[in-house]
Amino acid sequence: IFSQADSFDQRQTIRETWANKRIFPTLKIIFILGESKNLMINHKIKDENLLYGDILQGKFIDTLKNLTFKSMY
Repeated sequence: IFSQADSFDQRQTIRETWANKRIFPTLKIIFILGESKNLMINHKIKDENLLYGDILQGKFIDTLKNLTFKSMY
């Protein structure tokens, strides 16, 4: 699932609704996103991935212009 780096609430909503592992135990989702220019956001993303293990983060700044890079991952 393509996601913006700072979309923490949206990713959590997806985890709690249609991608809920308790309801759909065989469903595997991956959030694909780039890096933020904000180092605190990048740190929060690392913590989020340690908790859920469902983030694939590319080495590019997450902007609309760079959206095509997400499809390469």
